[in-house]
Amino acid sequence: MGNHLILSAESRINNAIFWGDKIGEESQKAMRFTAPLLLAAILVSPLAAADVLLIDVIDESPVNSSAGLPRPSNGQSMQTIRQRFGEPLKMTPWVGDPPITRWAYANFTVYFEHELVITSVVHR
Repeated sequence: MGNHLILSAESRINNAIFWGDKIGEESQKAMRFTAPLLLAAILVSPLAAADVLLIDVIDESPVNSSAGLPRPSNGQSMQTIRQRFGEPLKMTPWVGDPPITRWAYANFTVYFEHELVITSVVHR
């Protein structure tokens, strides 16, 4: 649609020049102002579609169950996670205030605030 509008504006100018018609000053100003805006909208529109794709990928995470990929749930303690999933492959020391700790397992990473799980993220 945007390409059509730019071509229409160019066609009007070319026809006017070819047939010797005079284009009003206001029409010329409007076309000079509108064409860059239309071009910007055309260039930005693919970026908006990328956001939709990202959201679709997030929704495709495996379910947190025995049928999907079992992983820790929010609010579980570090002790419970160790008992259920064993020792992590990598433990990152706490950072910040409140302290956030990260444990990496083969298929997911667990984030703790103090001693409790705040989220778990599936590896891609």
